[in-house]
Amino acid sequence: MLFNSKFYNRIASFPTIIISALFHEYVLWAPFRFIAPILLVQYGTFGTILYFVKPSPNSKFWNYFIHIGLNIGVAAMVFCYTMELYARHLCPREESFSNTFMPRSLDCVLL
Repeated sequence: MLFNSKFYNRIASFPTIIISALFHEYVLWAPFRFIAPILLVQYGTFGTILYFVKPSPNSKFWNYFIHIGLNIGVAAMVFCYTMELYARHLCPREESFSNTFMPRSLDCVLL
């Protein structure tokens, strides 16, 4: 059949990954009340790249790579979200919907 090919499965995975990345960003927006696209970029880029890279079944390198990459990614997210929380606390602005999307850690002088 025409729609049973691997090509269409790969094409269908792109919107799935993007929608999932946006949903995960929304889950973090709910408690924090700001959007920093760190998770979106990490999940969207590295998740998409790693989806297309298929490891060999007996590769120990792939297992080490995934574990080290997960640790570095989680540490980077904790660092960036903590820095953004402190920037929003130290450099207050008027609360508006448009300020939700602008990272304050980029222009806060007090950090």
